[in-house]
Amino acid sequence: MKEAVYKLDGLKMCLLLLVLYCTACSLPCKPGKEHAQLFNELLEHATLLKDSGDSQKAIRFLDSAYRTVKDAGPGDQSRYLDFRAKLALQQGKYQQANLYADSILHLLAAHAKDPNYNIYYAEAYLTKGDILFVQGLYSYAFQYFYKSKIVASSQVETHAYHRYLAHYFDRRAMISFKQEQFDTAACYYRKMIAALDSTDRNTYSYVYDTQGALSNVAASYWRSGKADSSLHYYNRCLDFIDQHQAAYPLKKDFFLMAKGVCLGNMGDPWMLKRNYKKAEELYLADIAINGKKGRYEQDALMTRLKLAKLYTQTGRFEEAGVVLTSVGQSPVLADADSEISFLMTRANYYKATGHYAEALNDMLKRSAIRDSVTVLKRKLLGVNSGGMFAVLEKDYQNEALAKRDELKNYLLWAASIAVGMSLLTIRLLIKHTKTAKKHIEEANARNQEQQLTLHALAESNKENARLSGILAHDLKNPIHAISTIATLMLEDDRSEEDREMLGLLKESIMKLNDIVNDVLKKGEDINLTALHLVNTDIAALLRHSVTLLQFKAGEKQQRIIKSRVKKLIIRIDQHKIWRVINNLLVNAIKFSPRGTTVRVSLEEDENDTVKIAIQDEGIGIPDELKPHIFTRSGNAQRTGTAGEETFGIGLFTSRQIVEAHGGKLYFENPETGGTIFYLILPLKQRTDI
Repeated sequence: MKEAVYKLDGLKMCLLLLVLYCTACSLPCKPGKEHAQLFNELLEHATLLKDSGDSQKAIRFLDSAYRTVKDAGPGDQSRYLDFRAKLALQQGKYQQANLYADSILHLLAAHAKDPNYNIYYAEAYLTKGDILFVQGLYSYAFQYFYKSKIVASSQVETHAYHRYLAHYFDRRAMISFKQEQFDTAACYYRKMIAALDSTDRNTYSYVYDTQGALSNVAASYWRSGKADSSLHYYNRCLDFIDQHQAAYPLKKDFFLMAKGVCLGNMGDPWMLKRNYKKAEELYLADIAINGKKGRYEQDALMTRLKLAKLYTQTGRFEEAGVVLTSVGQSPVLADADSEISFLMTRANYYKATGHYAEALNDMLKRSAIRDSVTVLKRKLLGVNSGGMFAVLEKDYQNEALAKRDELKNYLLWAASIAVGMSLLTIRLLIKHTKTAKKHIEEANARNQEQQLTLHALAESNKENARLSGILAHDLKNPIHAISTIATLMLEDDRSEEDREMLGLLKESIMKLNDIVNDVLKKGEDINLTALHLVNTDIAALLRHSVTLLQFKAGEKQQRIIKSRVKKLIIRIDQHKIWRVINNLLVNAIKFSPRGTTVRVSLEEDENDTVKIAIQDEGIGIPDELKPHIFTRSGNAQRTGTAGEETFGIGLFTSRQIVEAHGGKLYFENPETGGTIFYLILPLKQRTDI
């Protein structure tokens, strides 16, 4: 499918946002009632219209029916929005799909812990993950998939929960299939079937999802080269359709189309077994069903391509040419996958019939289309989805353990209060029977305990001071030794390149020594009175920082490009501003993919300030992390694009340093991607030299 981005003009976009916001905000103020059975019927009919190829008719039908429900509850509203989101996603309208998905999450946020709605909430997370996944934002998609599982985990094992679980396994299977882990995909599809078997089997949705899962198990086994296992599940799928279609006479067209799809796909394992006659029979059966107007024409088109491939492989070139001609004239041939498959099949046909120029032309066209979709596929194949879900699971378990420990602490605290109150009651009962001597002894005992506590605290402070001194001594001596060696090496007769590298080494050691001093003072806030202001060439400081980090950038085949700037002297704390610049550059390298560029600029603007801009081509900062970027909570910490962990003074301390200088530190996410951090320093302390 072509990843066309759906664009609305300004007025339409504003109206759509207003409608969605009003829909999402109406429930908490005036909740309606649920119409589960009515919406089951409405969505089933809309789905049937969509699957038959008439998406616009499906939208018109559902919108018209939805407007007649005046008191729709949050569940009804979320199901309507979910259908629109999935349809927009299927049509490649990602912006519109995101709006619908975000509206569902906003709508259900107030009901997240309500057992009547948390499954709807979990399903909304799945839909949001689907949208991010299709756009290649895999790490964020996996987080939404896993969040949905966490939301649903509080639900008891109802039919709705098992239906959700089937949908979750469907996503895991889809991810594995697209990553070409076909045996793993088959395993998840089987789990999906098992989950569906625990739902209400007397519903159309059970039949719809189960036949699809059986067909997908078969397709997974075919892609892994297991033809017999594939045929077994295709036969199960056909038997399942035959067993249930009589119960839904109004869905006769759907069952017929589903049977055609299954028959057409069933020809693939027979091709694998080189039983071309059987494969041809099945392909023709599918085309006879879904090749008619109003049926699943896209499936019939893909099956015609399979048939043309069969004819080419068996030397029936005239028949292959006829089929390919009809496919090439089809209006259904619209998405990238269809075009790639068509061009490849026709190129093989031309090659087999000796038309090499035409074959080469089709191969070139295919390559041009394939290049546009290969980037996302390669990115997906390089993602360790199992590992990412394992990490998310571990993080959740750690968080759960932390909450459990916190609960234990609360319980212990409550128990302590209860015990204390009990003791207090006992004391009050015997208060009048105690002598004055007893009171004095108790007071002396408490005083002695306090003295012991104060003494222990003083000893602890002394021990901490002693350990800090040891740490300073152990760290500074090696650093001093390295600095001395670098100084001695600089005195030798060396090349300019060696002297430059040794100079960088010595300056880095000096910075490291300053960092050690800051570590020993960890916990102290940065303030202006503590700054050591000196006249500093900010351009030289920036150039020095870039030079030092070129090596780190080189490890990821990245480049740091700095614009040339004249000498500019201002009064700053050179060490602390260096740390800020260094932190921003390290973050730009850390959160940018391999082979990208980090651009650094320095300019003196009209507001008597110096502006340093550091722009990367990285993963950007998502909306949910933006409020935490400059806080000390640690909620914004992420691993880098190469798995780098997060260390350093952090953006919280960086902003403290900049504001202590009377400056500003902020960021922007440009539409082209990546992040730009701006460091603004005032020129009022500038010294002209």
